[in-house]
Amino acid sequence: MAIQHIQIDHVAKIEGHAGFIADIVKGDVKKAQMQTKVGARLIEGLIVGRHYTEPATITPRICGICPVIHNLTSVKAMEDALGIEVPEEFKVLRKIMLAGQQIQSHALHLFFLSLPDFLHIKNDINLVKSYEKETKKAILLRDFGNRTIEAIGARAVHPISSKVGGFKRLPDKYELKRLLDEAPRALKLAKHLANIFNDLSYPNFTRETEFIALQKEGEYPIYEGDLVTSSGKKFTAREFADEVDEFQNPDELINRVKLDGQTFMVGAISRLNLNHQNLYPEAQKILKESQVQLPTYNSFHNIIAQAVEMVHAVEEIMTLGQVYLNNPAKERKVKYKFKGGDGIAACEAPRGLLVHNYEVGDDEYVKNCRIMTPTAMFLTNLDEDLKQYLGELYEKRSKQREDKVRMLIRAYDPCITCATH
Repeated sequence: MAIQHIQIDHVAKIEGHAGFIADIVKGDVKKAQMQTKVGARLIEGLIVGRHYTEPATITPRICGICPVIHNLTSVKAMEDALGIEVPEEFKVLRKIMLAGQQIQSHALHLFFLSLPDFLHIKNDINLVKSYEKETKKAILLRDFGNRTIEAIGARAVHPISSKVGGFKRLPDKYELKRLLDEAPRALKLAKHLANIFNDLSYPNFTRETEFIALQKEGEYPIYEGDLVTSSGKKFTAREFADEVDEFQNPDELINRVKLDGQTFMVGAISRLNLNHQNLYPEAQKILKESQVQLPTYNSFHNIIAQAVEMVHAVEEIMTLGQVYLNNPAKERKVKYKFKGGDGIAACEAPRGLLVHNYEVGDDEYVKNCRIMTPTAMFLTNLDEDLKQYLGELYEKRSKQREDKVRMLIRAYDPCITCATH
């Protein structure tokens, strides 16, 4: 029996290192699997034995692209463990930080990692040369996102201002005002870049799957909410963590995740499918112009979802920035009396759902740590997509198939470094 073996040793333009292998027998795809190639990082083990104030500064080192979400999810989980309630003004600042992170992460992925696949450009130097004006706009938009994070978190990468119970320092109101003055220009940039992705031709691929995202009435939630599924299930963060199954494939250092024995999808496409009705007006327009019919089960539409979210995030900064300036925080942190406990929190990273869970002893030191990242949650779903998609590409030449496989992997925007934390 002739077996065709496909092996891609390195998938470029994703965060971290990964490859892909597949076996095809007479057109039937028997195996299709991502191969993660990042070594053990042991972040969870490093946190055990640390003072409860330390995880918020350690966990952002998991990833240089999305450190803000690790910082704030860690802070939220620790506040849950200690029974700390923070005022709405602090939540507003945190949501602004997360919007800034979405902008810089999505702009990077969309323009520099995924777009070259559609333009058949292998070298990003050629992308920059051929699309100089668009490149500058993408960089300017990312800069706006980074400066938004820096205004609140004290620096754009690995923020140091946010802490358990509040902030080490509050943002300067004049700096926030300057950002809001620049926001209309950033919104124009985001809409222009989003329209580029609306005009692309996406592969005709569909595989029905379960979507999971945060949901909160009246919001397109990133910071807080219940976890909901497209099939109608609803969880708290703790219920979700108790319900899912974590497992490892041989020779892999990732705890993959399934729910009820099934794969599922998290990320921009999940959020869009479940929460699109709560997008801000300009993001709604971009979605309408995309002509994507929701719910969509085409994983390539994760790219359009990120483009829509990029516009939404600028509108979020404009809205919440003004809310904060009208009612700024009066204190840097809340007062609390320490008491050990077990805390958990779920937030939305650019790539999807992120869960942090800590057990803290009465001696103020961490006893246990559990982190579930977006890529660990969707990686097995990606394998299932690749298996079906590769079967649909069977008649194409080998080089074309490999290019399409890379294209789908990059559409997911995996972060192998986060997954192998």
